[in-house]
Amino acid sequence: MGKVMVNINDHPDIRRAFDGLHMRELSIRYSVANRRGTPDESRELMITNYESVVVGGLF
Repeated sequence: MGKVMVNINDHPDIRRAFDGLHMRELSIRYSVANRRGTPDESRELMITNYESVVVGGLF
């Protein structure tokens, strides 16, 4: 079986759809197309079908 990784917005429906897979929460700052000039913080999920490891603080 191959490995799969999906990054997607954190939402209860997404969590239910991918229940049973490995999930890691990520905080993302978006500044593109932001008219205020300050980044908006958003939460995303990194979903994998394998156990991810921490590599150099990337995740």
